[in-house]
Amino acid sequence: MSSLNLYQRLIGVMRTMGAIGKGGQATYGDHYAYHKIDDIDDKLRDALIEHGVMAMVIKVEDDEVKALQDPPDKYGKVKTTWYCICKITIEFVNVDNPEDRTRIVGWGQGLDNSDKGTGKAFSYALKSAYLSAFHLRGQPDNELENITKPFPVADQPPVAKLAPATVVTEAMQKWLVAMDQCDDVNSFDMLDKSIQAESKELRDSIEGYRQQAEIRCFKAEINNSKSIEDLNLVAVKIAARPEYVRLPMRTVYGTKVASLKNATKGA
Repeated sequence: MSSLNLYQRLIGVMRTMGAIGKGGQATYGDHYAYHKIDDIDDKLRDALIEHGVMAMVIKVEDDEVKALQDPPDKYGKVKTTWYCICKITIEFVNVDNPEDRTRIVGWGQGLDNSDKGTGKAFSYALKSAYLSAFHLRGQPDNELENITKPFPVADQPPVAKLAPATVVTEAMQKWLVAMDQCDDVNSFDMLDKSIQAESKELRDSIEGYRQQAEIRCFKAEINNSKSIEDLNLVAVKIAARPEYVRLPMRTVYGTKVASLKNATKGA
């Protein structure tokens, strides 16, 4: 049995892999280069085996799956684009000491006109987690800047600026768990005051998760509204929030208004 602990082994994995160049080429837009998940997997698999580390995806969460309709084409046909965001948790295990383990978290987004939106989001989450955790980037990654959006800018669902995936420390884990337990705006705001008292380094490491929690709490507050008057109170709160909250709430708010009006008509 090797005496190396898990983190020493992960350093060995990083040393073995080195930086990974961009082997993919987009077929649209600016035809930018990107890191392919297959290129990462090929090198990572061998490095993990060499250093006695097992990597397992232990949790996949669909943060958002939305069907978006493109404007009709010249033949009047409407195409549906699936927009997906997912969060994955990957666990690394020291094979000589299975109790010695740690986790990283990755976020991914995907757009597809068929049934591959969730698969693309999952692949991107894997890739971003591995690239950041093992510092594999040989070149700046610019894929998100070049995704062709299927609808006008004003109606695009915003994507929170997520902190790069990294090894989750105990300090981070405390806040991630607390944010997961928030289910309304008031509880989020109280928690956020405590988060803002933390160091800048810690705040930056969880900023993406903080933004997602804030969005989730506003969605819950809208969906839990029982009347138009309740919704108007929520709208006042939304108006004071940053754009990453205001934009995604447009669709949620509009859907809830329509639902309440239909319920009133049917009463």
